[in-house]
Amino acid sequence: MPHPELINPWFVAAALVTVAVGILSVFYKDFSVPEKAPKLVSGLWPILGARQFFNARWDWHQAMGHASSTGNWSYYVGSKPVIGVSGDASRKVFFSSNKLNLGAGYQGLFAGSPEAPSKEEDKLLKGQEADAHFAKRLLHVTRREKLAEGMSPQICRKMHI
Repeated sequence: MPHPELINPWFVAAALVTVAVGILSVFYKDFSVPEKAPKLVSGLWPILGARQFFNARWDWHQAMGHASSTGNWSYYVGSKPVIGVSGDASRKVFFSSNKLNLGAGYQGLFAGSPEAPSKEEDKLLKGQEADAHFAKRLLHVTRREKLAEGMSPQICRKMHI
């Protein structure tokens, strides 16, 4: 054990302040959204954001859609801001907007997903073509045969696959 007389009290105080500031900065998150974004939901946790996104996603999305007057809401998944939409009009805007990049959003939220196109590839695919490419790949993965391969026979019978 070190000799107490060799420990500088100013060094100990500086170390404690540094650790306290580090811990506070990790746990304090200013969850804010742009002015025109839908209202931010309450109950966001530091670091995690919306805890329900991870353990009860579908039920939580339905509840948030019903609780919102517009059917749209904002939340965070970790440090990533997310806009939740519900209703036909909102979905139409979501899927037809040139400013939204579905592939980049998917990659940002789900670890292990394919990488979004690089800037050079994105210039080649440009806007809707990039989203069409992503949608085409998604449709390929969710084909009836592909889904049936990974499901039990009981589920397939219930879904009429």
